[in-house]
Amino acid sequence: MSAAEVKSIAFYRSYFEAGQLLSDDQRHRLYDAIPEFAFCGVEPDFDGDTMLQLAWSLCRPNVEKSVENALNGSKGGRPKKSEG
Repeated sequence: MSAAEVKSIAFYRSYFEAGQLLSDDQRHRLYDAIPEFAFCGVEPDFDGDTMLQLAWSLCRPNVEKSVENALNGSKGGRPKKSEG
């Protein structure tokens, strides 16, 4: 299963709060980068914008964990205990 098969991820308050510290253009670029990375596997390119690179470096571990959890959750969870 690939990132393209992920149906949802968590969007944390910290992403919102980080976005509020950015300009409108930067915020839109960050908010576009999160689902593009999670759902399409597209690595963001912020053209040397250090504020965006900083914000992304803080968001990325949580986005990766959300994708990992979504992919692992699609496996059906823990096998049921056998009756015996």
